[in-house]
Amino acid sequence: MIQFCRFAVRSALMVLLVMAVWTERSRASVTPVVVGGAQERGAEEPLRVGVRIAAPFVVDVDGYQGLAMDAWRIVATELDLEWEAETLPLGPLLDRTEAGDLDVAVGALTVTAAREERVDFTHPLLSSGLGIAVHAGRGGLIAAVFRSLLSSEFLRAIGALSLLLMVVGLLLWLAERRRNTEQFARGPRGLLDGFWFSAVTMTTVGYGDKAPISGVGRAITLVWMFASIIVISGFTGAIASSVTVDSLNSRIRGVSDLVRVRVAVIENSAGESWTRGRGLLAVAVDDVEEALDLLEEGAVDAVVHDRPILQYFVRELQSEHLKVLPELVVRQDLAFALPEGSDLREEINRTLIDLLSRPEWAERCRFWLGSD
Repeated sequence: MIQFCRFAVRSALMVLLVMAVWTERSRASVTPVVVGGAQERGAEEPLRVGVRIAAPFVVDVDGYQGLAMDAWRIVATELDLEWEAETLPLGPLLDRTEAGDLDVAVGALTVTAAREERVDFTHPLLSSGLGIAVHAGRGGLIAAVFRSLLSSEFLRAIGALSLLLMVVGLLLWLAERRRNTEQFARGPRGLLDGFWFSAVTMTTVGYGDKAPISGVGRAITLVWMFASIIVISGFTGAIASSVTVDSLNSRIRGVSDLVRVRVAVIENSAGESWTRGRGLLAVAVDDVEEALDLLEEGAVDAVVHDRPILQYFVRELQSEHLKVLPELVVRQDLAFALPEGSDLREEINRTLIDLLSRPEWAERCRFWLGSD
């Protein structure tokens, strides 16, 4: 009887132990899941989506719009994913995705080796790259000549030259005004005579209507004749160089032409990294609109940035003076970013690959990027 009681107690304890283990495993099966090794998120909680505003991929007009947002909405709908969005700049967006604080990052996110070390990327939404926006045309060589003649640099040069002619004329008048009053009058008219003589001497015209007779006057004239050769040569060369550069700058046809012009880039962008790495004369600005304004004003000669974004803004500005060249500076892919090891990546990729093959996607690309 005692042995039977001991057996019953042991059996009851075993049953209790098995039930405790089964209960613990059941609880573990419904605990919050880990997405990509990041912070725990309850199975019923919506995905945390970080959004970077960058037209035409994400546009904040009546809610999030744009090519990338269209793709994400289709993917989320077909995978039956609940999500909520938060707008972030590029730096914090990548930082929080890397830390797992965000489940998905959506925007004009270029796939680079440096970023791939921090996050995982999905299949590309779009294969494009850096493009070049230029002035559509400034009227050729004749227009370049007129712009140079009306430029502030040319006017300053004319002023400096006139001042030099006046100084030489003044010195000659001071030397000639007593002994040569017939050609260099004593009054204010004599100053004009000196200016006239210095000008015709510099240009080697030499009308012969005036000539110095004093020793000092002739010495000044001799020095001025030789100095004029240098002055007029330098002045002519500067004007010719200005016209040539301006004419060439108005005909940028590709990457090879960027080495001799001023290029506007967006600060901390892939375009800035590319231009700095090649030693180009880059001017960093805050956004694409500012860069295109500088281009239209002639303050820069080209803008290097993501080609789809340049196409979008040039089309939105409806400017007849700007165009985007067909040549790509460097090829780039744009994709969604996920925390490393995310469980969502495989499902999103399958859905994206299927989406990109549909006519619907081609139509959306034409809508947001234009026919190019």
